[in-house]
Amino acid sequence: MAVRFSSSNVDLDNILLRRGLYINVAEPVMPNSIYLSGYVGDINTSVLPDAGLANLSTPVQLTTDTQWVSISLGDPKPMFLINSENQLFVLGDDIGFSQTVYSNGLGDRFDSHPSPVQVGTDADWKSVFVNDQYNVFAFKNDESVWCWGFNSKGVLGLNDTVFRSTPVLFASSGWSSIHGGREWSIGLKTNNTLWAWGSLTNGLSGNNNGSITRSSPIQVGIDTDWQKIKGGRYSAYGLKLDGSLWTWGNNTFGQLGHNEVISKSTPVQIGFTIEKDWKDVFVGYESAYAIKNDGTLWSWGNNANGQLGVGTTLPLSSPTQVGFDTDWQEVFPYTLGVFAKKTDGSLWAWGYNNKGQLGLNSTLQTLSPTQVSTVGSSTKIVSILDGDIGYTAFFLT
Repeated sequence: MAVRFSSSNVDLDNILLRRGLYINVAEPVMPNSIYLSGYVGDINTSVLPDAGLANLSTPVQLTTDTQWVSISLGDPKPMFLINSENQLFVLGDDIGFSQTVYSNGLGDRFDSHPSPVQVGTDADWKSVFVNDQYNVFAFKNDESVWCWGFNSKGVLGLNDTVFRSTPVLFASSGWSSIHGGREWSIGLKTNNTLWAWGSLTNGLSGNNNGSITRSSPIQVGIDTDWQKIKGGRYSAYGLKLDGSLWTWGNNTFGQLGHNEVISKSTPVQIGFTIEKDWKDVFVGYESAYAIKNDGTLWSWGNNANGQLGVGTTLPLSSPTQVGFDTDWQEVFPYTLGVFAKKTDGSLWAWGYNNKGQLGLNSTLQTLSPTQVSTVGSSTKIVSILDGDIGYTAFFLT
C-alpha cells in the first residue's frame, strides 16, 4: 500500500538529489502525485514510517502537489520544475566538477536549495532538457532556446567554452528538440536537419570525422528528413520521417544495433533498407530500445544486468524482440535497468534492482518485463536517478 506524504514535511532536496544522476524524461504531463522506490538513504527517517529505512522495494507516494506540469532531472544534480504558470524553478544540489560550475541557473554559489527557487522572473517556459554533464537546455513558448551550466568542449553550442551560471539565449527559433550525452549535444531543427556540437568523439559528428570538438553546431550530413533524435553517452540515434532508424558513434557493446561492435562515424541504417517500421527509440547508458508501429518492443546493446529484458545477461548487437506483446508505448531506460509503459497505462520493469528501485517488492535482478502493480494504471511518466550508492525511481501518476 502506498504511503502518502505532503510536500510540507518532506525534504525534497535530500530525497531527490544527493547523488549523481542520469535521466530519461517523457513529454510534460500534469502529475497528480509522485511515487519513489529504491535508494532513499538520505531521507530524514522521521518522514518514513520505519525508522532507518534506507531502501524502498515498493513505490511510496511522496506528494500530491499538482502545480508542476514538467519535471526534469539530469546530471547536474538540480531538479528543474515548470509550474502551471510556466515559471521555471530549481530544487536541490548544484555540485559539479568544481565550485566554479553552476548548473542551477540562479547565478549563485549555493550548493543546495531545499525548496524550489524560481529561475529568473519569466513565465513563458515550455520544457527543459538536462544533459548528463552539468548543462541545461530549455525551450520557451516562443520557441526560443536557452542554455546554461558547464561548457567544457563547447557543449552549450555558444562558440566558446565559458560556463554560464544563468540562462543565456542559444537560439531565438528554429529548433524542435535537443538531447545529448557526455560532453556533447545533438539537436533537431524545425527544417528536419540534424546538428551536433561539443566533444564529438567516436564519430559523433556523423560526418566521417573521427573525434573532433566543436563549440557551435555543425550539421550531421545533408539529410532533411529527420523526425526524432536521442543521444546516448557516446552514441547517437535518429529516426527519419520514413520510419527508418539510424545510429552512429561508439559501439563497444553493440548498442548501435548493426550486428557488430565496430563504431560508426556516419549514420548507418539499422536492418535492411526496406525496414521502415520504427515508431520511436529510447536510449540507455550503453543499450537501446525501440518500439515498432505494430507495438512490439525491441532491445540491443549492453545486457550485463538483464536490462534488455530478453531473459539473459548476454549482450546483443542487433535488435531483438522483448517478449511477444504488441502494446508497448514508452520506454524509460536508466543505466542498468528499464521501466516501460504499455498502452493500457500499466508500468513494467526489469534489470538491476539492488535497492528495490524497480518497485517489485524485491531487490532481486529481473531479466524480463514484470509489472509494477503498486503504482497502478494511471502512471504517465517515470524518472530514474542513477547514483553512486544506489538507484532511485520516481513515478509521476
